[in-house]
Amino acid sequence: MRLLLTLILLLNLMIVSTAQISEVKISAGSNFFWWEFVTENIELTPDQIDQKAEQYSMQDGDYGWNTGYSFGIDFLPKWMLNTDLQYRKVRIKSFNPDGTQLSLTYLGLSEKLYFEAIPSFYISAGGYYNRILLLTSQSFYRPDLQRNVLASFDFGLTGGLSYRFKNIELYSDFYLGLNAQIDSPENFSPQFDTTKSKARSFTVGIAYIFDRKD
Repeated sequence: MRLLLTLILLLNLMIVSTAQISEVKISAGSNFFWWEFVTENIELTPDQIDQKAEQYSMQDGDYGWNTGYSFGIDFLPKWMLNTDLQYRKVRIKSFNPDGTQLSLTYLGLSEKLYFEAIPSFYISAGGYYNRILLLTSQSFYRPDLQRNVLASFDFGLTGGLSYRFKNIELYSDFYLGLNAQIDSPENFSPQFDTTKSKARSFTVGIAYIFDRKD
C-alpha cells in the first residue's frame, strides 16, 4: 500500500510541476536482466548451497528492451530532477532446475537526480518502482502457479551515466532491486527451505530531447 501511495504522489508531481518543466524526452534501449538468489537447504552442505546460489545468478539472465517518456526540472545550477515512465520487457533464461523460461513485462516509474559533473556529462541516482503487467513462461509449471510464486512488483535504487550532444542523449543505468522476487518460497521448489531473490538489470540506450529551456 505504501508503494502504491508513493506511485500516486510521483504521478501527482508530474502533473503539478508541468509549468516548471525544462525538458521532455523519449528513450529506447536494451537491457540485461537477472536475479541474484540466496538459497538455504538443510540437506545440502555449505559448498553445495554456494554452487546452487551461483547457478541462479547472472548467467541465467537474458537481454530485453525498454522504451520511455520522461521530463526534467531544473532546480539548482547543474542539478535536475528527472521523472521517467518506462515500458520494459525483460527475460530470464533459467528460473529453476526444470529450465523454466520467463518473460516479464513491466510498467515502471523512476525518480532521479542528475548532476552535470562536466559539460554534457551527467551522473544520476535515485529510486524506481516497476509493476508486472504480463508474465509468460515455458516450463513444466502451470502459469497460475508462476503468478502465485512471483512478486507482482519490483522496487529499488538506480544510478547511471549519460552524455549529451545537441538533442541526443546516450545513457547507461544500473537497477538494484531491494524486494524479494519470489513471493511464496514454499511453492517455488520443495527442496529449498527459503529462497530470496533480488532483481538486477543494466540498461544502455539513446534518448531524444524535444524541449530544452535553458
